[in-house]
Amino acid sequence: MKPIRVLLLYAQDNSWATLSYATSLPGAIARSAHFDVTAINLAGFGVRDELLLRLRCAVSRFDAVFVLHSVFSNGCYMPDRLADQIARLRRPVVFFVGNEYKSMPEKMALAERLRTAVLVSQISEPDVLALYAQRLNCVAIFLPNAVADPSAFPPGPKLVDRPIAIGYRAFDGVMYLGHNDRRRIAEIMEPAANARGLACDISLDPSRRLGGADWTAFLHACRAQLGVEAGTDYFELDDRSRVKGNALEVTRPGIGFDEYFEIVFGGYPGRVSGRTITSRHLECATTHTPMIMFPGKYCGVFEANRHYLALDRDGGNREDILDQLADDGRCTEIAVAANDAAIEHFSEARLTARLRRAIADVAS
Repeated sequence: MKPIRVLLLYAQDNSWATLSYATSLPGAIARSAHFDVTAINLAGFGVRDELLLRLRCAVSRFDAVFVLHSVFSNGCYMPDRLADQIARLRRPVVFFVGNEYKSMPEKMALAERLRTAVLVSQISEPDVLALYAQRLNCVAIFLPNAVADPSAFPPGPKLVDRPIAIGYRAFDGVMYLGHNDRRRIAEIMEPAANARGLACDISLDPSRRLGGADWTAFLHACRAQLGVEAGTDYFELDDRSRVKGNALEVTRPGIGFDEYFEIVFGGYPGRVSGRTITSRHLECATTHTPMIMFPGKYCGVFEANRHYLALDRDGGNREDILDQLADDGRCTEIAVAANDAAIEHFSEARLTARLRRAIADVAS
């Protein structure tokens, strides 16, 4: 089968060093036999780069253009004139939308400007995909932001040989997500584990983030990792809750989460969930590191107490979780099941094939 010639646009600088998904999916696409990739880094993109890209597009015939998450997750790395140039190529544009809880009007405007044919969401909820398809008159599909890659995140030592009982690294969540799960799970489990004298390494401090080989080594040192579903409980294309919440924090600095939630989300009509899995879940799975998580959908892949140890949201079963954590057989069973599910659903081969099918559908 002839590979699809792809112009792949991404943006990477030092700020992405601890975000492993920034290289996971781009690497999978570049390695895949389905695609012949020409990659352009838009971080620090200048006039000379733009002229070179213009020349390259003039002499090369691309079949599709991929605009990856990193082009517009927090800030937008694509100038308007470049977006117009891409649109003029008249090739199917595949827009991978990142951080689907902020700057959504601006991201939709860029996707529209690019004449997006396929939008790739990190959220599997059918209602979310339907909203995207309706807004942009395009095909909307789900793909996670990373692949399950045992070559990059191989199985670690036996659990009995791992010195850290519970590990965790995460950015603290913003309140307009509609939940504070990242902090709550740490506040529940760390004191309980410490009371039993268990070694923990749990932090939401950005300065303690780990990347590359350090992150892999950390997973290999942990008997278990904490985790939660990523994303927002209130998916919106217009950012109305984020705008309302940010204005509230200006007038009420230091407001507590419960009061904030009641003001911003109290009586919210027709909620659509924007929760999803992340690269962290897949990395724990392939390193055979059991996960302790709040119950959730996890894109229909990870089931409570089969693929992870399910912690009640009020922490009521935390002692039972710690008892299970001490059981090597139980934890190994959980870890193997999670690895098998991750590989089955999110292997590099499966995800790149799914992406190729989506392009074929709009190009035919």
